[in-house]
Amino acid sequence: MAAVNTKKNKRIEQGDRSKEEILDAAMRIMAVKGYDGTSISLLAKECGLPASSIYWHFSSKAGVLHAVMEREGSRFLSSTAPDKLAEGGTPSSRIGRMTQVYEQAVAAIQEHPEFLRILFLLTLSAPADGANEAASRLRIDGKEQLRESIRYVYSDLHPDQASIVADELIDLALATFDGLFISAQNSPAMPRNLIAKVAKSLTSLGDEIAAEL
Repeated sequence: MAAVNTKKNKRIEQGDRSKEEILDAAMRIMAVKGYDGTSISLLAKECGLPASSIYWHFSSKAGVLHAVMEREGSRFLSSTAPDKLAEGGTPSSRIGRMTQVYEQAVAAIQEHPEFLRILFLLTLSAPADGANEAASRLRIDGKEQLRESIRYVYSDLHPDQASIVADELIDLALATFDGLFISAQNSPAMPRNLIAKVAKSLTSLGDEIAAEL
């Protein structure tokens, strides 16, 4: 019985490795060619596994994309989670906290560039099989997480007031994050003064909103 279990465990481990190899290959290809420019045959060539193995694990190209977005989206959202902002001490000023939010975002950009390229490409396109639905869900989740980070910035206010400020700032904050990502494609070393300017500008607007509450 032990020998049977050992063989079963090895097959499971091998299957898990194959899945990860396929997803890694999909990340590399889709980040360059986009979803529509990626084929199962190209994936098979890149990962060194037969096309039948890809279909076995994911059923279709859309299935591969959904698995990529689920895996990488979870990693990305984990790396930008608001509860990590207070680790190591919370800055005393709103500008300091907003700068911390953007520094965390830039670190995530540098850590997950291929995933974010795929996310942007999907956001700008509409694959025939509706595969960009995965990107849409992640954008919603990412937006809500960024809203929570802004509430953290204004944690000195009453929670209801902090929520109002976050609701007013969220669209602009998300747009500036998108802009930082585009900027990072041309300059991998994001200038710290640019992060500081973005954080200061957004905080100034937030302070104006807070003063009227």
